[in-house]
Amino acid sequence: TTTGAVGSADAAVDWLELRVNEHKGSLFHGRGPDGMVLVAAAEHAPGLLEQFADLFDAAVGASQPVAYGGFGDAHAQAVTALRRGHAGEVTTFDQVTARGVLGELDTASARALAEAQLAPLREHDDANGTHLLTTVRTWLEHDARIDAAADALGIHRHTVRSRVAHAQALLGVDLSSFPARAELWAALIATGG
Repeated sequence: TTTGAVGSADAAVDWLELRVNEHKGSLFHGRGPDGMVLVAAAEHAPGLLEQFADLFDAAVGASQPVAYGGFGDAHAQAVTALRRGHAGEVTTFDQVTARGVLGELDTASARALAEAQLAPLREHDDANGTHLLTTVRTWLEHDARIDAAADALGIHRHTVRSRVAHAQALLGVDLSSFPARAELWAALIATGG
């Protein structure tokens, strides 16, 4: 199952009708709220989808291959892939899942929330010449281990401990809890910082 956002729907339908005649019984299409919906046999899908994306400069989302009974789930996968794709490209659900859940933080709304969450650290660093944000990121990259972060940063472990405590106070969170650390890590991923 694939969903494509198409600029010229009539030309796309004409092209698809020709493909339906070539692949009798293994290609179906229709229109859905997210664009064109194509159901193609797994052996034909990759080539057809690439052609479709190229010819119509369409963003195309492709699900994992499923039996017809799995259409609902496959359509949801295709729409998920479509929303992460770009014009002229086929984006597969496998590509989306390979990025993981944290890969979904690559949105404007996630970045805005993350920037707001990290603002106290950035503002403090800018105003005081400190390195709280870098320290916290390095500490998290080293599984919240003070000694490992200190070694990576080339500073004393007490300095790392002090900076993490200061960051914790500025953010108003308890960084000894995994949920708080995970939230902070997600914010760092979303901002690229």
